Amino acid sequence: MPGRALTLIAAGAAAVLVGLPLALLLAVTVLHDRTGTPAATAGGPLRAAAVPAPYQDWIIVAGAGDDHCPPLSPALLAAQLAQESGFNPRAVSAVGAQGIAQFMPGTWPTWAVDADGNGTASPFDPADAIIAQGRFMCALLADTADGIADGSLTGDPVSLALAAYNCGLGCVRAAGGLPATPQTSSNVSASLERSTRTGAAAAGSGGAYGFATSGPSPSAATSAGSSTSRNARRAVASRVAAWSDCAAWPI
Repeated sequence: MPGRALTLIAAGAAAVLVGLPLALLLAVTVLHDRTGTPAATAGGPLRAAAVPAPYQDWIIVAGAGDDHCPPLSPALLAAQLAQESGFNPRAVSAVGAQGIAQFMPGTWPTWAVDADGNGTASPFDPADAIIAQGRFMCALLADTADGIADGSLTGDPVSLALAAYNCGLGCVRAAGGLPATPQTSSNVSASLERSTRTGAAAAGSGGAYGFATSGPSPSAATSAGSSTSRNARRAVASRVAAWSDCAAWPI
């Protein structure tokens, strides 16, 4: 318990220093690595021009998997958001998936977090949904890697996690790998392709999607387009790996 207490103090201090809500720091620290095997990171760092400005910092922090969740990356989360909702925070699908990250109502309570500290955790709040998306994807990456390791699944963890996010982990387990359903296989292929355009290594300076959108910035004290704001959040995300007590917290 003393180690966890020190961790909370460190997280609180970091939050004060960079202007992040403490809830956001705690949300990020629950990302943890259960894979036990190395995996390539899809997409890598974020290419800012490919993502609407109000969401950039949240995606950077949510995608900072580091040692706890190596396959996770900001570019992968951005590509997934583009594919799932077109960065539309008010999107509702035909089957009832909600918000920018398209959470089903039954799934949302497990991963919900009040990331921006406004007193409500909502799938229609982009900050809350993006951080929850990172938590959910980290868990799915670990689950699919475990399945590959024990022989119950075939494929790569990133593709399988994207499929599980889209159609459910049970659907992936039933298929023993990537489901053959056209909707899911198309979603996975498109997300992986988009991740090459949302990554920092992508060529060109124009936006990859051109979606007009609006949403809350990560902090009222800093603008969403501020390089200082983004650098501060990158620094916080890079320190998450050192908070081993937090990394072991249940999610």
